Amino acid sequence: DSRITTMEQGRANIYLDLREIKALKPGDLHLDSINDSGSSITVTGTAPNVGLIYSYARALRGSPRFSSVWVSSISDSGTTFTFAVTK
Repeated sequence: DSRITTMEQGRANIYLDLREIKALKPGDLHLDSINDSGSSITVTGTAPNVGLIYSYARALRGSPRFSSVWVSSISDSGTTFTFAVTK
């Protein structure tokens, strides 16, 4: 059935995206959530500095899986920076 094949392909794509998100994550950056809506993915987390967030976004952008990546928000809590990166 083509619906089952489509679902399996969607699941495989999500798995590959998650694997890449994890593989490219710098050690000091912590992920809080990953939301895959099908057409976009939003990754949120914390980092000790803003440079690490932008470095992670560049690494994701350099991956063949994520051509369009931007940092959609950053907030400073005094000791860590909370961020969202969207594909």
